[in-house]
Amino acid sequence: MGEKRDKEQEPLLSPRAAQAFTKDTPVAVCSEAPKKWDGGILNCCGSCDLPGCATFGLVQTCPCFAWGHNLKRAFKSSLLLHATIYFVLFVFASHLYLGANQAEMMLCPDGPLDEASFMEKLADNGNRRLLHDHGMHEHGPGEHHGKPPVPTPWADLPEECQAAIFMKYETLSLCIICFLIGVAYCSYNRTMLRQKFGIAGSRFGDFCTWCWCAPCALCQETRTIWSNNVVEGVWHGPTQLPTVTPPAQQSVVGLPVPKQV
Repeated sequence: MGEKRDKEQEPLLSPRAAQAFTKDTPVAVCSEAPKKWDGGILNCCGSCDLPGCATFGLVQTCPCFAWGHNLKRAFKSSLLLHATIYFVLFVFASHLYLGANQAEMMLCPDGPLDEASFMEKLADNGNRRLLHDHGMHEHGPGEHHGKPPVPTPWADLPEECQAAIFMKYETLSLCIICFLIGVAYCSYNRTMLRQKFGIAGSRFGDFCTWCWCAPCALCQETRTIWSNNVVEGVWHGPTQLPTVTPPAQQSVVGLPVPKQV
């Protein structure tokens, strides 16, 4: 009877075998959670904490640096290169239009022309050209009487004002072209950022987001990269504060476990 009890209390594995078994046994690892943007597109300050407000302030005061720094951390690209591209496409082109508008206000005696007056003058000038061409066609060049139409729709304005008006609408066209190119460039990089880290979305959604609200899109991307510690193209995840856990109870391998009566 005593020998049977001793056999029941003996361990199944020797200490050396138990140590090798626990060392070589694979540990199951949970799959990573799906990655997503940090906050919605309209949450410019995130959860209104200090990092979110700081990100919003950086994007509003220096968007070129924020954009270049994002691409540097996510794709290991050149900060200076992408910051310069962003500056030319968005900031420099818009300041050109503002400068041309200011020049028109200074050089034109009656102030700048609004769009309604501009289109009305263009339509009136086009009608006078059509009437003049029609008279030339019916009576011939020698029989036509009357003063030919003025080639510009604002002949009563000074030449400096006319040049300022032309410059204003030329820079406006340039701004529209630069904006469309900038939206395509930024939405492409947003798509690459999504595909690199597995964030849900679509190319059309990225383009519409940048076209609808470019500062909102930049705030969301900057918050996501900074809050998840994206460095050198690696998504490290949010910083977790260290927690102190009590030591687990350890059992000595090889000692017999007392049998409960």
